[in-house]
Amino acid sequence: MTILIALLCFGAVYLLQSMIYRRFWYRNLSVELNFQSCECMEGERILLKEVVRNAKRLPLPVLHVKFRTSRSFLFDSEENSAVTDYYYRNDIYAIGGRQIITRLLPFVCSKRGCYEINEASLLSTDLFLTLILFCPVPTDTLLYVYPKRVDMSSFEIPYRSITGEFITNNRLFPDPFEFRGIRNYQPFDRMRSINWKSSAKNNTLLVNTYYQTASRNVKIFLNLDRQLMITEDEIIEYAIRIAGTLANRFIADQVPLSMVTNARDVFADTPVCLGTGSGTRHITAIDRGLARIDLKKKPSDFLCLLKDEFSEAISRNTYYIIISNNRKPELINYYARLKEQKAACSFIIPEKRSGGPVSLMQDMFLWEVPE
Repeated sequence: MTILIALLCFGAVYLLQSMIYRRFWYRNLSVELNFQSCECMEGERILLKEVVRNAKRLPLPVLHVKFRTSRSFLFDSEENSAVTDYYYRNDIYAIGGRQIITRLLPFVCSKRGCYEINEASLLSTDLFLTLILFCPVPTDTLLYVYPKRVDMSSFEIPYRSITGEFITNNRLFPDPFEFRGIRNYQPFDRMRSINWKSSAKNNTLLVNTYYQTASRNVKIFLNLDRQLMITEDEIIEYAIRIAGTLANRFIADQVPLSMVTNARDVFADTPVCLGTGSGTRHITAIDRGLARIDLKKKPSDFLCLLKDEFSEAISRNTYYIIISNNRKPELINYYARLKEQKAACSFIIPEKRSGGPVSLMQDMFLWEVPE
């Protein structure tokens, strides 16, 4: 009789706790996944912060927090994880009532891109470890991994010529630092422009004249079409790094810059293009645009993009830089036409040394991709 009563009591306790856990286990239970920063550089080490909060009195003897991230995230700890197309993480907790557990997960962002963690899964059980309780939890965390900077030493000389000032005749005011010559005084001339030394020597009023100057704008055209179907992704990624490095350098030198690519946005089906700007915010916009490039989507036609740009006129106040591993005859011939029309432009070819011979025209530069 005593055994029967004990079994009945045990069954009642089991059923009661089972009902309680089925109904209340997920209430006031939350998980937050947040990156240490919403942006970082390729190859940089940052933290993923995981916060599990159980705001009720009911304890959870076993709680699995499962989520997936990019396999390009190289976590320090590989315990409770699996890597296939994604990196799958399964963290296990025993969390008491009204308890908060925080875990910091350091990792290295090994690849440029834009990464989201949209959902986590919570799995738990009852006190007797017989139930399987499941609940998806939405998360909202986003990380921009910017392309890392590359060594510009091979492009230093052409870079200095691009950033120099040039003489133009379409500005209203002269540049006092660009001396042109001396002429006779006119009634509309200012007194400050008189060259008193030359006037005394020639016994007549003479004034200094100056060239009118303006700083060049720079426009980068980034072509992510491949030279060959077997072209390595590393070369294409390096082209993106070159674009980001040049943009950062120009903007740091206060040169207004814009960028046009034929690559598709990871969140849309439109090419990534950014208007003219300068300053810290603009380089952030450039880096975010480059981070959002999705190489899995087919790029638009780059030659059509160039023809649309130059369909009306070539801006004499803009220096154009084409970055392209693809150097098919149609593109090279169009570049030659631009040079014939006196367009200020350069053509940068990212390529590995083993990529075969490259014939270079005027203002064409081979940017060697490290092995």
